[in-house]
Amino acid sequence: MRDDRNRRLSIFLAMAMIATIFASPGLSTTVQADEALIEHDSIRVNNDTELSQLIADNGWEGNGVAGDSYVIENLDIDAAGPAAAIYIGNTTKHVVIRDCYLHGAQYISDPWMNGVGLYLYNVTNAIAEDNTADGNGGHGIYLFYASNNTVANNNASGNNYGIFLDSSSPTPRPHTQTTSTAILS
Repeated sequence: MRDDRNRRLSIFLAMAMIATIFASPGLSTTVQADEALIEHDSIRVNNDTELSQLIADNGWEGNGVAGDSYVIENLDIDAAGPAAAIYIGNTTKHVVIRDCYLHGAQYISDPWMNGVGLYLYNVTNAIAEDNTADGNGGHGIYLFYASNNTVANNNASGNNYGIFLDSSSPTPRPHTQTTSTAILS
């Protein structure tokens, strides 16, 4: 069991290092243009019903099923305190979080893992792509008890920690930039 954990950690760290070393020169590590982003309050949903209501209330795309995922995109979220910019928990609906700028989450103390740009807790069927999580006191992106998720092309530098996977099995993709990556189970 421990050997498997170490092997997974080694593979993921190697992928993250290779992606950083071989990142294409045209790959942008800057925040998306301000005019393309919409300021939004922190998002916190704790089940599929709350996620569906969030999507409906904001007029966002999708039905939460494979092939027609909910889409949360082009948001500038300043958490401005001890929370996550986006927290999604206990969901199975298909959701894509992309092209968002997630910042300002302050770390206070454990065990609640506050201070996170994007926090996926006990989530399946999520895709986090092309996001910038910067200036958060904890993790840029944190997945806990999450499975069947994709984390791709995100910039999680400028936080205390980059992308952290705890008891999770996402599918990391190249060009995800982070200053600190770890896998624990």
